[in-house]
Amino acid sequence: MSTPTKPPPPNGGSSTNTPDLEIIEIVPNGDIILDVTFETSKPVILAAKKAFATFSSRPTPRASKTTRPGQGPAKTPARPPRPPPKPRVRVGFRVHLSVLKVHSPYFARLLSDTRFAEAKAVEAAFAKLSLEDISPGEAEWTQLPRVSIREDDEATQSAEV
Repeated sequence: MSTPTKPPPPNGGSSTNTPDLEIIEIVPNGDIILDVTFETSKPVILAAKKAFATFSSRPTPRASKTTRPGQGPAKTPARPPRPPPKPRVRVGFRVHLSVLKVHSPYFARLLSDTRFAEAKAVEAAFAKLSLEDISPGEAEWTQLPRVSIREDDEATQSAEV
């Protein structure tokens, strides 16, 4: 089960500590951090606010105290929609690089082929940990290689069309 953890406080302004990044440990001994920024467009936020406001302003339906035979169970009121999303949310996921590569041809190529900057960064971070005699699975999350991903709902929507 995943466990969200907050980053430690910055030590002397080190760039490895980012106070706005929440880490979710998919596996506690993961050897890489996927640093995902979710960006939500204004139209999506406005639609979510409108839906939330509409639901919040409706009167609460009353449940029937008696059930007649053959009618089935009493209807339960609908769950309210989630509050509107924030325009930008950053989350880090601690995962196993090997599992990521097995399940995603995209990540297998991106993180193995040193023609890509991401693969070079992962290789360099693992080399640094090796010099410090630290196993990546036992390292603090701030010491692990980080791959940045930007999830933009407008770009995803246009790619799906």
